[in-house]
Amino acid sequence: MKFLAVDYIYRMDFWQAASLSTIKVKGVGPKLQKRFASAGIETIGDIIDILPARYEEVPRQTPIGNIKADGRYLVCGEIVGTSFFGRKFFRARLRDNTGTAEILFFWWAPYLSAIFGKGKNVCILGRAKIVRGKPSFAHPTLVSPEDRKAGLKPVYFLPHGLSSVGRKRFVSIVKSALALLPDDRFEFEGYRFSPKSAYLSAHFPANLDEARGAMRALLSFEVLMNQIAFVIRRRRRSAIRLPVSVDELLRVAREVFPFRFTSEQRRVLGEFAWDVSSGCGMSRLLQGEVGSGKTACAVVLMLAFVERGYQVVFLVPTFVLAHQHYRNLVRILGNRASIALLTGATDPIERSRIMLGIASGDIDILVGTHAMFDERLEFSRLALLVIDEQQRFGVSQRMKLLSRMERGHLLMMTATPIPRTLALAYFGDLDVSTLRHRPNPVRVRTYVRDFSARERVFDYLEKRLEEGERLFIIHPVIQKTDEVSSLKEGIRRIRRRFPDVPSAEIHGKMPASERASVLDDFRSGKVRILVSTNIIEVGLDVHSANLMLIESAERFGLSQLHQMRGRIGRGGDEAICILLTDAPEGSEARERLEFLARSTDGFEISEFDMLSRGVGNIWGEEQSGRLGFDLLSHKQFSSLIQSGRELAEKLVERDPKFSLPQSRFIRSALLNRWRFPLDIAP
Repeated sequence: MKFLAVDYIYRMDFWQAASLSTIKVKGVGPKLQKRFASAGIETIGDIIDILPARYEEVPRQTPIGNIKADGRYLVCGEIVGTSFFGRKFFRARLRDNTGTAEILFFWWAPYLSAIFGKGKNVCILGRAKIVRGKPSFAHPTLVSPEDRKAGLKPVYFLPHGLSSVGRKRFVSIVKSALALLPDDRFEFEGYRFSPKSAYLSAHFPANLDEARGAMRALLSFEVLMNQIAFVIRRRRRSAIRLPVSVDELLRVAREVFPFRFTSEQRRVLGEFAWDVSSGCGMSRLLQGEVGSGKTACAVVLMLAFVERGYQVVFLVPTFVLAHQHYRNLVRILGNRASIALLTGATDPIERSRIMLGIASGDIDILVGTHAMFDERLEFSRLALLVIDEQQRFGVSQRMKLLSRMERGHLLMMTATPIPRTLALAYFGDLDVSTLRHRPNPVRVRTYVRDFSARERVFDYLEKRLEEGERLFIIHPVIQKTDEVSSLKEGIRRIRRRFPDVPSAEIHGKMPASERASVLDDFRSGKVRILVSTNIIEVGLDVHSANLMLIESAERFGLSQLHQMRGRIGRGGDEAICILLTDAPEGSEARERLEFLARSTDGFEISEFDMLSRGVGNIWGEEQSGRLGFDLLSHKQFSSLIQSGRELAEKLVERDPKFSLPQSRFIRSALLNRWRFPLDIAP
């Protein structure tokens, strides 16, 4: 019965039709609809937005006997033998009527024996090396019958829980979804965009140039939508007017801090004063290196609001950082403000007490984590939202909190502007203040070392530990995987290697109270080696720690690594950070690490990180790069942002409420597809 609605769909515009349920699409039944919904795919637009992660050129099939040189080949044949050694190595021999090739995997799992079992007929695609006169394929891709046709093949990474849908079925669903959508077009001052054509070319390109053009078209329209939303928000922004001068903020600073603010900090306080006294409202990003004095500036602003009877929320991404900020605020402000801490670990009785205090106005400053998204929290006079390490929160998340304070102010902070932060600044959502200099510069020397040098590294660390130093060891994962050094493996190795040095582990899956206890032990010196995940990336203060070893360092982004090494040397002594990696010399991953070892400028590192990793999902919570951004050079990206900003200004100037007939396409996109948290109705 669902297909009887096709005529009804065709009476809609593209964005209205794209907002319909996935059940309208041929091939999506109730069971698959439920699986789609659990993965966050609820509309036709959500389906077509799962763009190819990359494109793979499938060559013509080559007889094995014709492979005489290293290169990329598609070969088919019968598996005539297999062998494996423990869980570290799997080998299979593939034969056709012209010769034999070797298939290698440097791990073993049961599925490999099932896929490449003796007697199986398979086709593989991969890079072959000639070894002793025969081709050898390391980690090739299994190619299904429908994918053996030569040409450009889109490769999809389906969301968690949908891998069993299969590429063939998913491609069929995408085709059916696109067939339901009308071919609307938008033109304005030389800018042209057809969403259906762009999506068709992105999913089913004839060549790589067509794919790149489609991705650029989709990206440019997404940028335009963001720009329009930002322009409207800026024009309509208003907030509680707080008549405060920079001199008054400096007075507060002198009263609560024992040091003199730098000229940069004084400039930032001046920008704060203008924002909150203008009536237009603060929407500002404060970015600066570790130790540049961002938090001190924020504390002065918070106290200025509290002294005038308003409440402040201080939102941070982790329990560790929330606990640290709470403790520091209590120490700095004393009885000048009533301060509470709310995290996921807060017990029910204390949570109820905090909720009552917030609602009554008895609590002035609430420090907390994601627990503050609790809809039951009702504020009495909330006027300022401060977000530390803002890149950890998506725009939609902070908008939830902003919507709960009438005409409030927003200050966001980050120690290093990581890729998405740069993108947000380019997109004009925020005014930006920058603290480039640190009053007491942290001196950290960074070295890149191969896994093979581990014992020499441990010998050096042993000498430093004997001198009383404290050591961070960072791992990218908790449990062991095939290729990455894990925390659990690391803590066992450390206790064997340094049996007389007290050590402990810390990670996000531990109870909050246990994490706090471990950190206290590390600060006091009761624990001398702390083995951790990147949970310590942001904000952790242990002034006596001067050593850090980062395992599988290539698995982290450069900005992450820079943040992590910022945890050492905070007491003024010279610190050493060692990056262990198996990335080979000359590889892109190795060059990234070498760049980090040469640079101590967080802004320079962030820029380099953006160029090499993409700028992320602007409106979501994910930080990974998006294909559309990755297809652009930095120059192209900057140009696209600038042109999108100019076009958005013109469109909003022409029709601020997008109520004219010629604005229908943009209005529908904003309301039906992007669902921006903006009131743009007439």
